[in-house]
Amino acid sequence: MLLDLIETIYLCGSGNAHWQEFLDQFGRRFPALKLALTGYDNLFSNIDVLCNANFDPHFVASFAAYYFKINPWQNVVISSPPAPIVGWAHEAVPIRELEKTEFYAGWVKPQDNVATGFSTMLVKEKGRFVNLSANVNPKYMKEAKAAARDIAVVGPHLRRAFELYRQLHGARVQQDGYQSVLNALLAAVFIVDANGSIQFANAKGECLLREERVVKSSATGRLCFVDSQDDRAVTESMRRAAMRLDGGEREIIPLHVAVPGHHLAFVTALSMQRDAPARRGSKFFLPVAPIAVFIVDSSEMPQAELNTVARALKVTRAEARLTLALLHDKNLKQYADENAVSFHTARAQMRSLLEKTGTHRQAALLRLITHVFAAFDLK
Repeated sequence: MLLDLIETIYLCGSGNAHWQEFLDQFGRRFPALKLALTGYDNLFSNIDVLCNANFDPHFVASFAAYYFKINPWQNVVISSPPAPIVGWAHEAVPIRELEKTEFYAGWVKPQDNVATGFSTMLVKEKGRFVNLSANVNPKYMKEAKAAARDIAVVGPHLRRAFELYRQLHGARVQQDGYQSVLNALLAAVFIVDANGSIQFANAKGECLLREERVVKSSATGRLCFVDSQDDRAVTESMRRAAMRLDGGEREIIPLHVAVPGHHLAFVTALSMQRDAPARRGSKFFLPVAPIAVFIVDSSEMPQAELNTVARALKVTRAEARLTLALLHDKNLKQYADENAVSFHTARAQMRSLLEKTGTHRQAALLRLITHVFAAFDLK
């Protein structure tokens, strides 16, 4: 019987079966247990019940909508040992204490008093984790302990298969969702993992790597900038981007990279495509979102119309002209000479620009400008 279950687990891991099939099979083996595969963030501000078995759909929905926020078993969940070991709910929260809570009255008791159960961790990484849980009425503890013994056998297979699925699914999303689009961009683009290892480079990116003028690949395959200061700055930007995970709107972070030709680098965590509506919680099925590093030469950036710049920054046309000059790596003297104004006038326009945009230094002003105008077309 367990061999059949292990076979199903690896079918799920290879993408030839859905994880619901594993839970259904395990649920038929232990009908008294209410089983769920659930993804959490570490702050318990967001969850997804990825699949479940033997639950009334009403209680799955109410848990995801409200009851997970007041779950007294939260510490049990977040500190669950990795499979094949399980942690027991009644050992962390005695049933008599549980009975005093709103969670018990509104969610546990109406489900045939599922006042205990166990939990085991399938994957845990910075910012989120996925666990397998079983809720059960204490009178069925014998069945629950038998299920825990089965987890002791299949747990290592379960963890390996789940990680395999996440890696395969993540690779498919990257390949299908990004490569053709990124090859069409004029900017050099690198997709890297959380360690900075290059997973993909578009045609322009490959060209930059061969030149080793702006970036290069280390012996371990890590994306490195030739200038050590820039390398530290981009690495820190990648760390911040990775912390955004795949929730909420992503900001493209502009960085001035001090290399010949005045290139600009932009770093962002890429949003993973979601599955069809019937397959909820796909972000927890994926490894940490990949990170994209865009590199563009400012001389290749399109010249924005003066009126557009002036409206966007709420500045005069003269100040907008100075903005574009700065964006294209001109200094104040060059701007003054090319536009037939005195250096004193150019400095006054710069002071006005800083005041109107709420920035205090030219570097901060340039970061704002490059963010507003994006520097290249991402559509």
